[in-house]
Amino acid sequence: MGCGRSTHEVSTSNGDDLPFRVVGAANVPGEWSRVDVSSPLAVVEVNDSMVSMRLRVFGRFGGAPRLAARFDELKRVYLVRRSGMVFGVGVAFTAADGSDFYFWGTHTWELVQLLRRAGVQISDAVEPATKLWRGGA
Repeated sequence: MGCGRSTHEVSTSNGDDLPFRVVGAANVPGEWSRVDVSSPLAVVEVNDSMVSMRLRVFGRFGGAPRLAARFDELKRVYLVRRSGMVFGVGVAFTAADGSDFYFWGTHTWELVQLLRRAGVQISDAVEPATKLWRGGA
């Protein structure tokens, strides 16, 4: 999408908040196991009908796919908590194939508000992130 907004320029107070781009941390499905990246290696972009999440360079080494879906193609969007994360609450996107893509960032609440205004149903309940790679633990 390349809308050119950095995380420091995010605004949700006016009607001109699309397209929206935010960087942060993520945990996504990979080719062999899940891929975990810290901030600022994950990018979420939203336009009027789609959301995408991609990992920057490192994610490609783990075979991590890019999430690119229309809002109506997502099975579910929900809030997640991961213990030990600086950002606390994140957003999870369940793709049509059942894959979960987790995102945490300093502008999570702006992302949630934007998605809700676009008609995406997101519960206020925060669930644990259950599909994390735990480094063999």
